[in-house]
Amino acid sequence: MNKKWLGIIAVVLTVITIGAIAAVIQFQGSSESNKVKIATGNSLLIFTDIAKVYGTYERNGVSISGVLITDARPDILIHSDVDFQLSQSLPYLKAISSGAPVKLVGEVSDKNPIMLVVREDEKDMIKNISDLKGKTVLVLSPGTSPYKIAIQSMKEADLDIEKDINLTSIGKPSPQVVLSMFEKKEADAAFLPPHLIAPIIAKGYGSLLNTTMKSMLNAGIFVRSETIKNNRELVGAFVRGTNETLKIIANNDANEIAKKLLSNPDTKEHYAGYNETSLTIYVKLMKSVLSDNVTISEKDFTNIVNFARDILRGKVSFEDTCDTSFAGKR
Repeated sequence: MNKKWLGIIAVVLTVITIGAIAAVIQFQGSSESNKVKIATGNSLLIFTDIAKVYGTYERNGVSISGVLITDARPDILIHSDVDFQLSQSLPYLKAISSGAPVKLVGEVSDKNPIMLVVREDEKDMIKNISDLKGKTVLVLSPGTSPYKIAIQSMKEADLDIEKDINLTSIGKPSPQVVLSMFEKKEADAAFLPPHLIAPIIAKGYGSLLNTTMKSMLNAGIFVRSETIKNNRELVGAFVRGTNETLKIIANNDANEIAKKLLSNPDTKEHYAGYNETSLTIYVKLMKSVLSDNVTISEKDFTNIVNFARDILRGKVSFEDTCDTSFAGKR
């Protein structure tokens, strides 16, 4: 082979090598920039776990580097290295109305996550919320959203919280603690989120009361305005990953999801107090809470903001609250 051809081959190999190195560097940089940290509450931890075992965020180009379990506190998103928060909306909308640089970009839950469970031997006597008169009712800590929903629901049923109800609040609840209280008959009924109710139903100690409670604002996807400005592609990818997870939960069998959560080494530790039966019930309860529409539109955002405007006495501006450009088909 003459020197001319050897020279051409050398040039080609050099170009290919440089291109390959550049591609690796670009891939590594892209991968690093798509790593995000999520903040969420105990009630939605199962959502992020389902996203993990089904790989919904990864398929949309987002790598979840960590999940912080916290209350719905806007300061967590504003002042820490958390990139997105899946959270009950009202605290965030309050913060936005006071100038917090945060936007609502998507929806996770569009139904009331707090349910009323009654002890099995009381279910024939407690048919609606007004029947809680004279009963011992378990609620979570004062100031929390579940507590507010419980108090609001009982007041709307014309119950005097001070005189008619023996209210028992529990500060740091766990499925085991709540289950024990029902087993020992220390509570006749309780206003609780799904992760605390599922073991009670699975063990046969309680049943859900099918009643309509005052709706509260949904859980949404919140992100700093700065992130939307600087990395719209990442925000869009996260919203798509969230929507795909919602579709997985809506369309897949609850028992299949439960088995995946219990068999995955990264998620099973979160469900140490659950067996397959109780976790299946938990997933079924979440199916009834999480948003399962195939689209989210500007109308959905408008409904959220209008509700907030009523609660906050008109202090919420639609334009300041939402970025609807990420809405669309799930």
